[in-house]
Amino acid sequence: MPNQEQKVTTENNNSGSRFILLKDFKVVKGFFTKSRYLLLIFLLFNISMVLVFSLDSQEATYIKNNLLTSERDYGLLMSLAGIGSIIGSVLSTYIPEKFSIKHYLGIGSSIGASGYVAFYSSINIIMAGISFIILGFFLAYASIGYITFFQNNVPKETMGRVGSIVALLQGCFQIIITLIIGYFSLIISLKIVTISFSLIALLISISLYIIIIRRNENSVHF
Repeated sequence: MPNQEQKVTTENNNSGSRFILLKDFKVVKGFFTKSRYLLLIFLLFNISMVLVFSLDSQEATYIKNNLLTSERDYGLLMSLAGIGSIIGSVLSTYIPEKFSIKHYLGIGSSIGASGYVAFYSSINIIMAGISFIILGFFLAYASIGYITFFQNNVPKETMGRVGSIVALLQGCFQIIITLIIGYFSLIISLKIVTISFSLIALLISISLYIIIIRRNENSVHF
């Protein structure tokens, strides 16, 4: 009897979780249906970021196989990216009024993606180090811009639901892209595949920047 009761409780919890998830999806869908422009900005930015973050899984392999460096050098590159990110975060707190959120989103994501293009095009550890500083610095700007944009445009009562659904979709999409990158890296070339995906992310980021610079809507706040 205890096992049967536990099974019933588990099924009820699972059913309840699915119901909550579906309810959240409906709320988020209704929210974005009201503003296709806002949805477009969310899609372009998040797709670009998911692409570059999916490329992180190939960094260690590229450094060891293509740059022929050690694990210690990989740790050094990670530190450089962290330094770039810290500097970017600190500077963004001191000059928020001089740059619009549009520039945070557009320039941050574009140059951040360019950092990945430069890294996977690197022929030595010095070029790779410079690329890591660039991507760390500008992705910090992009992240801060996105958080501010999110807070400015998503009502407090739906902020949690929108954030959780977007994060869920990001996670699923990133797993798929990571698997695709890994598969094609094995059958084609790691360098060709990673540069190609980096360029796709860069093109999406540039498209995002062009759209938010040229188009203005009162319903969207930067």
